[in-house]
Amino acid sequence: ILDVYNIIYKILDNKTIRIIKTIINILNTDSIFSEKDYENISLHFNSHIFDEIKIFIFEKLKNYKNGLEIFLDKECIINNKETQLKEYIYKIFRTLKKNKDTEDSYFLEFKNVIMDYIENIGEISGDVMIKIIYDFFNDDIKDKKIIIEKLEKNPKLQMLYIEPLFNQYIEENKEEKENKILIKEDEEEFIQYILGLYIKLLCLTGQNEKILIALKQSDLFPYDICLEICEKYDIKNALIYLYQKSGDFQSALKINFEMIDIYYNSITNNLLSDIFRNNEFVEQINNFDESINQSLEILIEMHNHKTEEEKELSQSNKEWFDLLNKLYSLSIKYDKILLSLSYNRKKLGNNFTEILSDNIKLTLEKMNSY
Repeated sequence: ILDVYNIIYKILDNKTIRIIKTIINILNTDSIFSEKDYENISLHFNSHIFDEIKIFIFEKLKNYKNGLEIFLDKECIINNKETQLKEYIYKIFRTLKKNKDTEDSYFLEFKNVIMDYIENIGEISGDVMIKIIYDFFNDDIKDKKIIIEKLEKNPKLQMLYIEPLFNQYIEENKEEKENKILIKEDEEEFIQYILGLYIKLLCLTGQNEKILIALKQSDLFPYDICLEICEKYDIKNALIYLYQKSGDFQSALKINFEMIDIYYNSITNNLLSDIFRNNEFVEQINNFDESINQSLEILIEMHNHKTEEEKELSQSNKEWFDLLNKLYSLSIKYDKILLSLSYNRKKLGNNFTEILSDNIKLTLEKMNSY
Protein backbone atom coordinates (compact mmCIF):
# COMPACT_ATOMS: atom_id res chain seq x y z
CA ILE A 1 0.00 0.00 0.00
CA LEU A 2 2.76 2.43 0.94
CA ASP A 3 4.66 1.77 -2.30
CA VAL A 4 1.47 2.48 -4.24
CA TYR A 5 1.02 5.78 -2.43
CA ASN A 6 4.60 6.75 -3.18
CA ILE A 7 3.84 6.28 -6.86
CA ILE A 8 0.55 8.20 -6.60
CA TYR A 9 2.37 11.04 -4.85
CA LYS A 10 4.85 11.31 -7.73
CA ILE A 11 2.07 11.44 -10.30
CA LEU A 12 -0.41 13.68 -8.49
CA ASP A 13 1.72 16.31 -6.79
CA ASN A 14 -1.23 18.67 -6.25
CA LYS A 15 -2.96 16.07 -4.09
CA THR A 16 -0.08 15.62 -1.64
CA ILE A 17 -2.06 16.74 1.42
CA ARG A 18 -4.93 14.33 0.69
CA ILE A 19 -2.48 11.46 0.18
CA ILE A 20 -0.64 12.24 3.45
CA LYS A 21 -3.92 12.30 5.40
CA THR A 22 -4.97 8.99 3.82
CA ILE A 23 -1.64 7.33 4.69
CA ILE A 24 -1.97 8.57 8.30
CA ASN A 25 -5.49 7.13 8.48
CA ILE A 26 -4.16 3.77 7.26
CA LEU A 27 -1.25 3.84 9.72
CA ASN A 28 -3.65 4.64 12.56
CA THR A 29 -5.07 1.12 12.37
CA ASP A 30 -3.30 -0.28 15.44
CA SER A 31 -4.54 -3.80 14.87
CA ILE A 32 -2.65 -4.02 11.57
CA PHE A 33 0.74 -2.46 12.39
CA SER A 34 3.21 -3.47 15.09
CA GLU A 35 5.94 -1.30 16.59
CA LYS A 36 8.46 -2.94 14.27
CA ASP A 37 6.19 -2.17 11.27
CA TYR A 38 6.10 1.50 12.21
CA GLU A 39 9.91 1.59 12.45
CA ASN A 40 10.23 -0.01 8.98
CA ILE A 41 7.54 2.18 7.44
CA SER A 42 9.24 5.36 8.71
CA LEU A 43 12.22 4.55 6.46
CA HIS A 44 10.01 5.10 3.37
CA PHE A 45 9.44 8.78 4.10
CA ASN A 46 12.73 10.65 3.82
CA SER A 47 11.44 13.76 2.05
CA HIS A 48 10.29 16.77 4.14
CA ILE A 49 6.98 16.53 2.30
CA PHE A 50 6.24 13.51 4.52
CA ASP A 51 7.16 15.24 7.81
CA GLU A 52 3.57 14.92 9.07
CA ILE A 53 3.66 11.16 8.55
CA LYS A 54 7.00 10.83 10.33
CA ILE A 55 5.70 12.84 13.30
CA PHE A 56 2.66 10.58 13.48
CA ILE A 57 4.86 7.44 13.42
CA PHE A 58 7.21 8.81 16.12
CA GLU A 59 4.16 9.55 18.25
CA LYS A 60 3.00 5.96 17.84
CA LEU A 61 6.48 4.80 18.88
CA LYS A 62 6.43 7.26 21.84
CA ASN A 63 9.57 8.78 20.41
CA TYR A 64 8.35 12.29 21.18
CA LYS A 65 11.78 13.90 20.94
CA ASN A 66 12.23 12.93 17.28
CA GLY A 67 8.70 14.12 16.50
CA LEU A 68 9.43 17.51 18.09
CA GLU A 69 12.76 17.78 16.25
CA ILE A 70 10.94 17.49 12.90
CA PHE A 71 8.80 20.52 13.80
CA LEU A 72 11.91 22.46 14.85
CA ASP A 73 13.87 21.62 11.69
CA LYS A 74 14.16 24.83 9.64
CA GLU A 75 13.48 22.85 6.46
CA CYS A 76 10.20 21.48 7.84
CA ILE A 77 7.37 22.43 5.44
CA ILE A 78 4.31 21.49 7.51
CA ASN A 79 1.39 23.85 6.89
CA ASN A 80 0.44 26.09 9.84
CA LYS A 81 3.57 24.95 11.66
CA GLU A 82 2.96 27.21 14.69
CA THR A 83 -0.58 25.89 15.28
CA GLN A 84 0.35 22.26 14.64
CA LEU A 85 3.39 22.47 16.95
CA LYS A 86 1.21 23.78 19.78
CA GLU A 87 -1.45 21.10 19.15
CA TYR A 88 1.23 18.36 19.07
CA ILE A 89 2.81 19.41 22.39
CA TYR A 90 -0.54 19.82 24.14
CA LYS A 91 -1.81 16.50 22.77
CA ILE A 92 1.25 14.65 24.09
CA PHE A 93 1.08 16.37 27.49
CA ARG A 94 -2.64 15.67 27.85
CA THR A 95 -2.22 12.00 26.87
CA LEU A 96 0.73 11.44 29.19
CA LYS A 97 -0.91 13.29 32.08
CA LYS A 98 -4.06 11.23 31.67
CA ASN A 99 -1.99 8.02 31.86
CA LYS A 100 0.56 9.41 34.32
CA ASP A 101 0.45 6.31 36.56
CA THR A 102 1.50 3.99 33.74
CA GLU A 103 3.53 6.43 31.65
CA ASP A 104 5.22 8.63 34.25
CA SER A 105 8.69 8.04 32.75
CA TYR A 106 7.45 9.18 29.32
CA PHE A 107 5.86 12.27 30.90
CA LEU A 108 9.11 13.31 32.62
CA GLU A 109 11.12 12.52 29.49
CA PHE A 110 8.83 14.68 27.32
CA LYS A 111 8.92 17.49 29.90
CA ASN A 112 12.74 17.46 29.78
CA VAL A 113 12.69 17.40 25.97
CA ILE A 114 10.44 20.49 25.91
CA MET A 115 12.78 22.24 28.33
CA ASP A 116 15.80 21.38 26.18
CA TYR A 117 14.12 22.80 23.07
CA ILE A 118 12.23 25.70 24.67
CA GLU A 119 14.35 28.33 22.89
CA ASN A 120 13.76 26.66 19.50
CA ILE A 121 10.02 26.60 20.20
CA GLY A 122 10.20 30.30 21.09
CA GLU A 123 11.93 31.09 17.81
CA ILE A 124 8.97 29.57 15.94
CA SER A 125 6.42 31.29 18.20
CA GLY A 126 7.04 33.29 21.36
CA ASP A 127 3.33 33.07 22.22
CA VAL A 128 3.32 29.26 22.01
CA MET A 129 6.50 29.10 24.12
CA ILE A 130 4.99 31.30 26.87
CA LYS A 131 1.71 29.38 26.93
CA ILE A 132 3.53 26.05 27.25
CA ILE A 133 5.75 27.38 30.05
CA TYR A 134 2.88 28.83 32.05
CA ASP A 135 0.67 25.78 31.55
CA PHE A 136 3.24 23.08 32.34
CA PHE A 137 6.35 24.55 34.01
CA ASN A 138 5.23 27.43 36.23
CA ASP A 139 4.54 25.74 39.58
CA ASP A 140 8.04 24.82 40.66
CA ILE A 141 10.92 27.28 41.31
CA LYS A 142 13.39 24.66 40.05
CA ASP A 143 11.55 24.44 36.70
CA LYS A 144 11.48 28.24 36.41
CA LYS A 145 15.24 28.44 36.95
CA ILE A 146 15.86 25.78 34.29
CA ILE A 147 13.66 27.64 31.77
CA ILE A 148 15.51 30.91 32.49
CA GLU A 149 18.85 29.13 32.01
CA LYS A 150 17.70 27.53 28.72
CA LEU A 151 16.73 30.98 27.37
CA GLU A 152 19.94 32.67 28.53
CA LYS A 153 21.34 33.15 25.02
CA ASN A 154 18.17 34.85 23.80
CA PRO A 155 17.40 37.98 25.93
CA LYS A 156 14.22 38.79 23.96
CA LEU A 157 12.68 35.37 24.64
CA GLN A 158 13.94 35.49 28.22
CA MET A 159 12.23 38.86 28.66
CA LEU A 160 9.03 37.42 27.17
CA TYR A 161 9.04 34.93 30.04
CA ILE A 162 10.43 37.16 32.81
CA GLU A 163 8.20 40.24 32.35
CA PRO A 164 4.92 38.53 33.36
CA LEU A 165 6.75 36.94 36.33
CA PHE A 166 8.06 40.37 37.32
CA ASN A 167 4.56 41.91 37.18
CA GLN A 168 3.15 38.96 39.15
CA TYR A 169 5.74 39.33 41.93
CA ILE A 170 5.29 43.09 42.13
CA GLU A 171 1.53 42.66 42.65
CA GLU A 172 2.04 39.87 45.18
CA ASN A 173 4.61 41.98 47.05
CA LYS A 174 2.10 44.85 47.35
CA GLU A 175 -0.53 42.49 48.78
CA GLU A 176 1.97 40.94 51.19
CA LYS A 177 3.02 44.38 52.46
CA GLU A 178 -0.59 45.49 52.90
CA ASN A 179 -1.53 42.29 54.75
CA LYS A 180 1.84 42.02 56.55
CA ILE A 181 2.44 38.51 55.20
CA LEU A 182 5.96 37.13 55.60
CA ILE A 183 7.59 35.68 52.46
CA LYS A 184 9.45 32.38 52.71
CA GLU A 185 13.23 32.78 52.49
CA ASP A 186 13.65 30.65 49.35
CA GLU A 187 10.78 32.49 47.64
CA GLU A 188 12.20 35.89 48.53
CA GLU A 189 15.61 34.84 47.21
CA PHE A 190 14.08 33.74 43.89
CA ILE A 191 11.96 36.91 43.63
CA GLN A 192 15.07 39.04 44.14
CA TYR A 193 16.81 37.01 41.43
CA ILE A 194 13.90 37.66 39.01
CA LEU A 195 13.81 41.38 39.85
CA GLY A 196 17.56 41.73 39.28
CA LEU A 197 17.37 39.74 36.03
CA TYR A 198 14.48 41.92 34.84
CA ILE A 199 16.63 45.05 35.22
CA LYS A 200 19.45 43.37 33.29
CA LEU A 201 17.09 42.30 30.50
CA LEU A 202 15.69 45.83 30.21
CA CYS A 203 19.28 46.96 29.51
CA LEU A 204 19.97 44.12 27.06
CA THR A 205 16.74 44.71 25.13
CA GLY A 206 17.19 48.50 24.95
CA GLN A 207 14.36 49.47 27.29
CA ASN A 208 16.36 51.78 29.55
CA GLU A 209 13.42 54.14 30.01
CA LYS A 210 11.59 51.43 32.02
CA ILE A 211 14.38 50.80 34.53
CA LEU A 212 13.76 53.64 36.99
CA ILE A 213 10.00 52.98 36.88
CA ALA A 214 10.64 49.31 37.69
CA LEU A 215 13.06 50.04 40.56
CA LYS A 216 10.49 52.25 42.26
CA GLN A 217 7.92 49.46 42.34
CA SER A 218 9.44 47.24 45.02
CA ASP A 219 11.78 47.22 48.02
CA LEU A 220 12.89 43.67 47.18
CA PHE A 221 15.28 44.64 44.37
CA PRO A 222 18.80 43.33 45.16
CA TYR A 223 20.60 46.67 45.59
CA ASP A 224 24.19 45.55 44.81
CA ILE A 225 23.18 43.61 41.69
CA CYS A 226 21.00 46.44 40.33
CA LEU A 227 23.72 49.00 41.06
CA GLU A 228 26.31 46.89 39.23
CA ILE A 229 24.00 46.49 36.21
CA CYS A 230 23.12 50.20 36.06
CA GLU A 231 26.79 51.18 36.38
CA LYS A 232 27.76 48.78 33.59
CA TYR A 233 25.11 50.15 31.21
CA ASP A 234 25.41 53.74 32.50
CA ILE A 235 21.72 54.19 33.39
CA LYS A 236 22.17 57.57 35.05
CA ASN A 237 18.65 58.25 36.34
CA ALA A 238 18.51 54.77 37.92
CA LEU A 239 21.96 55.26 39.48
CA ILE A 240 20.86 58.55 41.04
CA TYR A 241 17.82 56.79 42.53
CA LEU A 242 19.86 53.83 43.86
CA TYR A 243 22.59 56.04 45.37
CA GLN A 244 20.01 58.34 46.92
CA LYS A 245 18.10 55.39 48.38
CA SER A 246 21.27 53.96 49.94
CA GLY A 247 22.25 57.33 51.43
CA ASP A 248 25.22 57.89 49.10
CA PHE A 249 24.15 61.45 48.32
CA GLN A 250 27.58 62.53 47.04
CA SER A 251 27.51 59.92 44.25
CA ALA A 252 23.87 60.74 43.46
CA LEU A 253 24.68 64.45 43.20
CA LYS A 254 27.75 63.82 41.05
CA ILE A 255 25.72 61.93 38.44
CA ASN A 256 22.92 64.46 38.70
CA PHE A 257 25.39 67.25 37.81
CA GLU A 258 26.48 65.17 34.80
CA MET A 259 22.82 64.99 33.73
CA ILE A 260 22.50 68.77 34.04
CA ASP A 261 25.48 69.18 31.68
CA ILE A 262 24.02 66.65 29.22
CA TYR A 263 20.66 68.46 29.08
CA TYR A 264 22.35 71.86 28.81
CA ASN A 265 24.49 70.68 25.89
CA SER A 266 21.46 69.21 24.11
CA ILE A 267 19.72 72.61 24.41
CA THR A 268 22.66 74.61 23.05
CA ASN A 269 23.39 72.09 20.28
CA ASN A 270 19.79 72.37 19.14
CA LEU A 271 19.94 76.16 19.10
CA LEU A 272 23.21 76.17 17.15
CA SER A 273 22.17 73.52 14.61
CA ASP A 274 21.10 74.36 11.05
CA ILE A 275 17.67 72.84 11.70
CA PHE A 276 16.01 73.91 14.94
CA ARG A 277 13.68 71.30 16.47
CA ASN A 278 11.15 73.11 18.61
CA ASN A 279 9.47 70.03 20.13
CA GLU A 280 12.85 68.67 21.21
CA PHE A 281 13.80 72.09 22.59
CA VAL A 282 10.73 72.13 24.88
CA GLU A 283 11.50 68.59 26.08
CA GLN A 284 15.18 69.43 26.62
CA ILE A 285 14.28 72.46 28.75
CA ASN A 286 11.83 70.36 30.81
CA ASN A 287 14.52 67.72 31.37
CA PHE A 288 16.99 70.39 32.49
CA ASP A 289 14.42 71.90 34.85
CA GLU A 290 13.61 68.49 36.35
CA SER A 291 17.31 67.74 36.88
CA ILE A 292 17.73 70.97 38.87
CA ASN A 293 14.72 70.08 41.02
CA GLN A 294 16.24 66.65 41.57
CA SER A 295 19.53 68.27 42.66
CA LEU A 296 17.63 70.30 45.22
CA GLU A 297 15.80 67.21 46.49
CA ILE A 298 19.12 65.38 46.95
CA LEU A 299 20.65 68.39 48.74
CA ILE A 300 17.66 68.70 51.08
CA GLU A 301 17.72 64.97 51.85
CA MET A 302 21.48 65.15 52.39
CA HIS A 303 20.96 68.07 54.80
CA ASN A 304 18.25 66.19 56.73
CA HIS A 305 20.54 63.18 57.19
CA LYS A 306 23.33 65.27 58.74
CA THR A 307 23.80 65.55 62.48
CA GLU A 308 23.60 68.96 64.13
CA GLU A 309 27.41 68.92 64.54
CA GLU A 310 27.90 68.21 60.82
CA LYS A 311 25.55 71.06 59.88
CA GLU A 312 27.69 73.49 61.89
CA LEU A 313 30.87 72.64 59.95
CA SER A 314 31.94 75.17 57.30
CA GLN A 315 32.20 72.46 54.61
CA SER A 316 28.63 71.23 55.18
CA ASN A 317 27.19 73.70 52.65
CA LYS A 318 29.75 73.05 49.91
CA GLU A 319 27.35 71.06 47.68
CA TRP A 320 24.79 73.91 47.69
CA PHE A 321 27.43 76.29 46.41
CA ASP A 322 28.55 73.74 43.83
CA LEU A 323 25.05 73.75 42.35
CA LEU A 324 24.79 77.53 42.50
CA ASN A 325 28.19 77.96 40.83
CA LYS A 326 27.21 75.49 38.13
CA LEU A 327 24.03 77.43 37.36
CA TYR A 328 25.88 80.77 37.27
CA SER A 329 28.55 79.28 35.01
CA LEU A 330 25.98 77.83 32.60
CA SER A 331 24.08 81.13 32.57
CA ILE A 332 27.21 83.08 31.56
CA LYS A 333 28.05 80.54 28.83
CA TYR A 334 24.50 80.65 27.55
CA ASP A 335 24.44 84.46 27.32
CA LYS A 336 27.56 84.30 25.11
CA ILE A 337 25.89 81.72 22.86
CA LEU A 338 22.78 83.90 22.51
CA LEU A 339 24.95 86.79 21.28
CA SER A 340 26.16 84.69 18.37
CA LEU A 341 22.63 83.76 17.20
CA SER A 342 20.37 85.39 14.64
CA TYR A 343 17.48 87.52 15.89
CA ASN A 344 14.82 84.82 15.34
CA ARG A 345 16.91 82.05 16.87
CA LYS A 346 17.81 84.29 19.82
CA LYS A 347 14.12 84.92 20.37
CA LEU A 348 13.53 81.18 20.64
CA GLY A 349 16.46 80.80 23.02
CA ASN A 350 15.24 83.45 25.46
CA ASN A 351 12.89 80.91 27.08
CA PHE A 352 15.85 79.05 28.50
CA THR A 353 17.38 82.27 29.88
CA GLU A 354 14.30 82.63 32.06
CA ILE A 355 14.56 78.96 33.17
CA LEU A 356 18.18 79.49 34.23
CA SER A 357 17.30 82.66 36.10
CA ASP A 358 14.36 81.02 37.88
CA ASN A 359 16.50 78.07 38.95
CA ILE A 360 19.19 80.33 40.38
CA LYS A 361 16.53 82.14 42.44
CA LEU A 362 15.01 78.83 43.56
CA THR A 363 18.42 77.50 44.62
CA LEU A 364 19.11 80.65 46.66
CA GLU A 365 15.71 80.35 48.35
CA LYS A 366 16.35 76.72 49.28
CA MET A 367 19.83 77.58 50.54
CA ASN A 368 18.35 80.25 52.83
CA SER A 369 15.79 77.75 54.13
CA TYR A 370 18.29 74.96 54.84
